[in-house]
Amino acid sequence: MTPGVPRQREMGEAGQRSANTKRENALQNDRAARVVASRAVDAGDCRDLLDMLGLDADAARAEHRPD
Repeated sequence: MTPGVPRQREMGEAGQRSANTKRENALQNDRAARVVASRAVDAGDCRDLLDMLGLDADAARAEHRPD
């Protein structure tokens, strides 16, 4: 086995874990943003609450947008 092969496999696994983590974070952000939106009084209230919580509704929408 060549020395580069295990390293490439590790990088592939690390990349996959990173992608999985990003996907899971986006899903959690989306769920949290939906809960905030359902409890907000109006759009301004929703924006303020999302901002206070560090949530990004635009990122969640972009993640689910069809290509």
